[in-house]
Amino acid sequence: MRPQGTVAKWKLEEVDKLAELMKEYPVIGLIDMTSFPSKQLLKMRKLLKGKALIKMSKKALIQRALEKIGKKELVSHLQGEPALLLTKENPFAISKILIENKANAPARANSIMPKDILIPEGETSFSPGPIVGELQKAGIKAAIERGKVVIKEDSLIAKAGERVDAKKAEIINKLGIEPIELKLRFVAAWEKGMVFGEAALSISAAQVLEWLKQASAGSLNLTFKVGYPTKYNVKIFVQKAYTNTKSVALKANFVCEATAKELLAKAGAQAKALSEKIPTAPIEQAQT
Repeated sequence: MRPQGTVAKWKLEEVDKLAELMKEYPVIGLIDMTSFPSKQLLKMRKLLKGKALIKMSKKALIQRALEKIGKKELVSHLQGEPALLLTKENPFAISKILIENKANAPARANSIMPKDILIPEGETSFSPGPIVGELQKAGIKAAIERGKVVIKEDSLIAKAGERVDAKKAEIINKLGIEPIELKLRFVAAWEKGMVFGEAALSISAAQVLEWLKQASAGSLNLTFKVGYPTKYNVKIFVQKAYTNTKSVALKANFVCEATAKELLAKAGAQAKALSEKIPTAPIEQAQT
């Protein structure tokens, strides 16, 4: 028997193995595998082959290993049923793979709905029978019309965050809805002394590009408003200066290459207007 208060040898060895394994990778990630099916895990391992390694172990042992290699900042991110995700790739690229390869699954008793489950109004594929009563008990307004079961109006069967019972789960599945998202939650990643949380890792490249566009437009507007010229806005400043200078020159009737055409047109228009105001002498008066 192991003396009371001592740690099992295999646990100490497992902590050492985990610690040595993590030292081989510049990026140490944590994933939450709660309720993630083994079939999907096998598929994910294949997708990540050559890019990342998923290493499963007990939560307490992962914590000890993290503490042993000085990565205590990751300990607070140990959630649910954690596992290590080790990679030499960009953690955001790995996160993209996880997000893009999520799958949907049927609801089960006690499943928590990730979003509102709305049953749309309209005809269903069900034939008349007990299903009508089952739908009605679930809070769905159903009826029989022209030999088909029809949903009379949009019905909210479950709200986001709600835990459904077995009967509701069965109805949701019969309606062909698979509300459960099967994905590995990339909870955190350590790289070069920085820890990226789940929210940061979930940001897409498209979102980053949009933020960069907004930041670029905002900084351009700011530098223009405060009159600070840069290589990105100098063309706008030159155009503005040209427009203002030309406007002043036109008001002062100053003739130059930029204003000559408009000033001549203005003079012509004024001459025509003036000539129209001068009365024409009668012909007989002109002959005398």
